[in-house]
Amino acid sequence: MNQENINKARLAIKYWKKDSNPVCIILMWFPGTWKSYTSHYLNEKYWYTILSWENITHAIFGTEKCTWPQYTEAYSVLNFLANELIKEWYQIVIDGTNLKKAFRTSIYDSIWKTGVEISGIYLYIDDEIALNRANSRWVDSSNPTKILSSCSKETFSGFKELLEMPSKDENFYLIKSDENLLKSLDNFILK
Repeated sequence: MNQENINKARLAIKYWKKDSNPVCIILMWFPGTWKSYTSHYLNEKYWYTILSWENITHAIFGTEKCTWPQYTEAYSVLNFLANELIKEWYQIVIDGTNLKKAFRTSIYDSIWKTGVEISGIYLYIDDEIALNRANSRWVDSSNPTKILSSCSKETFSGFKELLEMPSKDENFYLIKSDENLLKSLDNFILK
């Protein structure tokens, strides 16, 4: 793993407070399901440090659109940083599509050995609503902690083809990404 990429990615982390009982939340689903909105809510209300896939890939490669080798490198960096943050007592939320079980498993494998609780939130909404949301987002590439990009129908379809639903052993919770999202998140965190 490239140390320069790790250093670049550290600049894309939205840090918050440390906690004596850190946890890790992995967000999952398609663009436009309010994963970034959810991660920012968890950051502001519950002090989660945000590890955003888009922000990390943009910090390392200058774009969130990657080749397969870059994708693999970025996930290695994300896993390394997740493990590092947990060991430093940060609660973390991993903001990304996380559609492939192999990539989710690589996150579990890097964190489970620390003994920290890992939960997943699978945010779902109608595909058309998600696509409309994804394409109404603004783009700001000047701030490495706020990369938000649009999504074409072709890209969205590609995400659907990659999807591997969470299995029972993955500790994922379904939360509808609608007007009750924040209340559902509060119930999830305070359970």
